[in-house]
Amino acid sequence: MTAESPQRGNPHRLVVRQHVLPLKSVARFADSDGLVDVRLPLGAKNFRVSPRNSLFCARRVWNQRAKTSFMKEIEDRFQETVDMLRVVMGNRIGPRANEAITEFFLLWMLRAEHRLAPTTDAKLSEISSLEHDVTQDEDELLESVGVTCIRPDYTIAARHFSGDQIRIDSLKLGKRLRFVTWHLACADAGEFLVPDRPTLDSMMVLLDPSTILLPFPVRTALTRLQVARVNGSLVDSSVEYYFARDLSKSPIAPRSCLSPSDPWAADRHLPAWESILASLSRSRRPL
Repeated sequence: MTAESPQRGNPHRLVVRQHVLPLKSVARFADSDGLVDVRLPLGAKNFRVSPRNSLFCARRVWNQRAKTSFMKEIEDRFQETVDMLRVVMGNRIGPRANEAITEFFLLWMLRAEHRLAPTTDAKLSEISSLEHDVTQDEDELLESVGVTCIRPDYTIAARHFSGDQIRIDSLKLGKRLRFVTWHLACADAGEFLVPDRPTLDSMMVLLDPSTILLPFPVRTALTRLQVARVNGSLVDSSVEYYFARDLSKSPIAPRSCLSPSDPWAADRHLPAWESILASLSRSRRPL
């Protein structure tokens, strides 16, 4: 589906390029030149881009109301939590911070899903006429103040449904994941990478090249092999790209090392992924 462009000059300042993972989170992986290292899963070469690059964005997939209301609230709470964790660097995460992390993970995951598979516009078949045909300017003005309208062709733009659906799914999944507790872990060697699509099968939140949030406790810093296994799982969940500060410093375990029953087989300090998924089973029921 082709994204609808705003009128020339975008007079109502609608957000057109919408970061799936917030710009601030992507920027934490930037190098001294302000760039991140990207690879397409089937690509032969890496390339470096700014965190502002459109690669990291959906194009008007959700509406302005969603972007400026609940999405902004979730992002702000998460970034405040990250700033606190980066100062304290402790493994104990309080209930409010834990909730903020779960909300953010779900927002990131759901936005990624909607970017990859956008909703289509809705056609209202039972309407035969409108009192007033809104112009594009009126449509955009209404969206800028949080109002949805029916267009002259009797359709409602998909982005209005996407924003609401992301919110509904986030609340439903949040209730099912309320028992998840997050734990801070650091890499002793190697650096973490970031997927374009997080999933419940690889439920992790990357904070920076050496720091990660996991839904289970880790007693020691992660070895290079463990970092490689984490990265391998994240690459496996990626669809269009993954990125890091410097991919040459981000080891990736071969897929053969990522058995779903025990990706941490050689490690006594990390539980089998199978048991983690079992603990999340309630969250994986159909919505």
